[in-house]
Amino acid sequence: MRLHRRLMTSLCMAAAAMAVAASTASAAVPPRFGISFTGTTKRGDDPAQCGGAKQQWAAMPNWSTPIRLDTDGRPGGCLLGFGLQDPSGVFAGVHITYQWIPTGGGNDKQCGAAGQYTVPTNVGFGSNIVVDTDDSAGGCYLVFSIDGRDDLALDVQFWADTDNGQCGNALPAGEYWTASSGQSVTLLDDTDGRPGGCELQFRLSKITPGQS
Repeated sequence: MRLHRRLMTSLCMAAAAMAVAASTASAAVPPRFGISFTGTTKRGDDPAQCGGAKQQWAAMPNWSTPIRLDTDGRPGGCLLGFGLQDPSGVFAGVHITYQWIPTGGGNDKQCGAAGQYTVPTNVGFGSNIVVDTDDSAGGCYLVFSIDGRDDLALDVQFWADTDNGQCGNALPAGEYWTASSGQSVTLLDDTDGRPGGCELQFRLSKITPGQS
């Protein structure tokens, strides 16, 4: 009987250790923010307007690699969508949205699939917006918002690599905006025939509640 009890105790301890190890392994998987950035595919479209990785996932707290928006008078544009992989539930209860909005008085056709979309969790990428600004009047606002929790955020770097006038609300390279609860980030894409384009990258982050 004593041997049996010792065996049962050893088995219980081993099972508990395995459970703790599994929990620790799960908790060690960081959430990842995904960007899908591909050229439109009609015959003759020029994918060179859409620079950077076609698909990528950046694990918190790392930055994604930059993508480069440079749509102009060349045929076609870029499809841009976002996703969240969060197997450990670090971002549980968080809703991240992105809006694509034409500027007033401009050519709305530059901002394909205008609207508001939710970044999906653990199912790949969300709906694509169509980036196709050119020499037409106006441009497109890209707005990121977060709600549900005040301790998590999405940091956004947005800078011009040549002509700053094409990238509204751009900051110097290395500086960033933070989208958090009650604080959205609004960028203006107005690339056209002028030299250069707009660089864009992201990271997920934890913040102190109330931090902007």
